Parts: sequence; C-alpha cells; structure tokens
Amino acid sequence: MNLVVFNLKTYKMGFSIDYLEKIAENDKPIYPVPLMPKFIKGFLNFQGRIITAFDMADFYGIEDKEVRNYLLISKKCQNIGYLVKNIEGFVDVDRNSLEDAS
Repeated sequence: MNLVVFNLKTYKMGFSIDYLEKIAENDKPIYPVPLMPKFIKGFLNFQGRIITAFDMADFYGIEDKEVRNYLLISKKCQNIGYLVKNIEGFVDVDRNSLEDAS
C-alpha cells in the first residue's frame, strides 16, 4: 500500500494515495462558517470547487498551532480537503503493519 506521510506534532500519519485526488499547497483563504465543529475550519475555493477545510490536528485533539501548508483533496468525498502541516514523502508499507487512527 502506498501512503503519503505527514506529521501532526510528534505523530506520523498517512493517507493511502488511492483515496487522494490531489495534493496542493494551501495558499487560498479559508472562510469560516459559524457553529461548525472546531476541526472544520471553513470553506475555500479550490480551482472553482468549494472545498470543506478539515483540520486533522484539531480532529484528533492534537495541540498544534503551526500553519497547515498542504491540502489533501479526497477522491471519495470530493469536496473535502484535509489540512496538514508538512508532507514527508511517500512510502510503501505492508497493510498489516498499520494502525487505525479512528
């Protein structure tokens, strides 16, 4: 299984590249929406599409104030983009060695 690996503070996490449509730099303004959960930062316009900005650190309760430089656009939920701080690279791992983060 091929993963794109990124950091959330001291944790290394990854997404299967099978579930990603695109990895993009997060240089677009994010427009907040009232009454949303803390991990939903708002919406942004990405290449003419309205994308929900989902902050991975806030979702997992990881205190991390650093800027999220990358947006991982989901292939399955086409209007969701996951905000991450940095991308370490790509790795090929055995599916049995992975731990579910949910």
